[in-house]
Amino acid sequence: MDVTLQKIEKIKQWLLDKNPELNDIDMNIDILNNRLIDSLQFMTFLLFIEEVRGQKIPADHIALENFQTLRAIKNNFLSN
Repeated sequence: MDVTLQKIEKIKQWLLDKNPELNDIDMNIDILNNRLIDSLQFMTFLLFIEEVRGQKIPADHIALENFQTLRAIKNNFLSN
């Protein structure tokens, strides 16, 4: 399995663990508007993404639209 795909799967699993009523999360589902995480969980989510990617996210990249969907997270933080 591709390394980027493995990383996005880890992030998806983190979200699924927080939302046990869901079986899957589409790459294009709006994580924030669908309240898969709340404002209190956002910082933990951000730290988890940093852990998965193996480096900090630059402050100038911390914009909500960069975390809106799994696809946005992949494109903004996990693609080489």
